[in-house]
Formats: sequence, C-alpha cells, structure tokens
Amino acid sequence: MDLTPELFNPGYAERGPFYTPGKHPVTQWIYDLNKILISTQSKAFGQIIPTEEAFSQAHTMIREIKNQDGSIWWVGNGGSCSLCSHFSQDLANKQKIKSLAFTDASLLTCQANDFGYENAYARMIEMFARSGDMLIAISSSGESKNILKSIEAANKKSIATITLSAFENDNKLFRLKTDLAFYVPSRSYGLVETAHSALLHGVIDTI
Repeated sequence: MDLTPELFNPGYAERGPFYTPGKHPVTQWIYDLNKILISTQSKAFGQIIPTEEAFSQAHTMIREIKNQDGSIWWVGNGGSCSLCSHFSQDLANKQKIKSLAFTDASLLTCQANDFGYENAYARMIEMFARSGDMLIAISSSGESKNILKSIEAANKKSIATITLSAFENDNKLFRLKTDLAFYVPSRSYGLVETAHSALLHGVIDTI
C-alpha cells in the first residue's frame, strides 16, 4: 500500500531538507522534529556557539538570577505567548524562581491601546523589570516588532536576554546580540512551537 504523505494528507506542507518519500505524514513530522532539534543553532552575543554550551550558559544564568533574588520575565505572541505562560510557571514551580509571563489581558490591552501593540511589552519591561533580571523572548518568525522592542527595553535596563526563534536564520531576533539565542530551522509553526517547547523543557528540567 502506498504510504506517501500525499495519500494521507495532501496539505502536509513541510517539504524541508529532511523530507523522505514514502513516510507516513505523522512519522515524517516526528522525524522532522528530531532533525530540527538536532540542528538547533545557538549564539552568545551574536556569535555562533555550540548548542550544548548555550544550554550550560542558560543554566548558569538562571541560577544567578535565583541566587540574586531576581525575576525572569517572558514575552511572546499567539502560540509563543502560550509557551511563555507554561514555562514561566514551570520555572517558578520547579526552581522556586520569580518567573512571570506578561499575559494579563487587562495590562496587555491597556498598554497596546495607549501606546501601540508594538510597544506594549517594552512598556511592561520598563515598568516592572529591574537591572539584574532576565527576559526570555519567543518569536517563531523572529520579526515581531513588539518582541524586538522588548529586547531594546531590556538592554536599556541591563537585563539579561534569551531568545528563541525560527523560520529564516537571518531573522532580526536571531541577529540581535542577546546574551543567548536559540534558532530552530523550520517554517512550520507546529514544528517550531514543539521544538521551542522541547528546548525549554530540556533547560528547565535539568537545572
């Protein structure tokens, strides 16, 4: 029996470098996810570094925030915002660190209405974060203006920054000189969000 992706799901869109003719689309998706995770690229202050080194640096940064009684703030849009809510609480519960995502509907819509959505997260960083805190910013495209502006606001307050992005490896977020940056090579939202989730679980669960 022909088990090609076209037979089971004509809309299956991920025809990336890991595509293998004849695989069931779900098997192909899982295979792609594995390859994407293995192919994750990482930077420290704009310079490519081994991803395992980036993991170790992330552990060190989070431990320092905890030891200094600092806070970790999270920003993202859509599915990435959901990841922020999930992992901010994972980090708070498992590591006893002050960790919070900027997802309060009243606060977010107030800032967006008064100052424009692209400035909403930057405004909240200015109001709540302090020097020595950390910002974790997630954007699948790496091009979201409100996420990029949040990094600018963090830099002005000497706040450490970790980013996760995808799509093109020259996206604006991955090009910024943040403390750490993780990039997964996919343009599929499902694969990107699952890969980002796996990376975050890996870091948080192994501190």
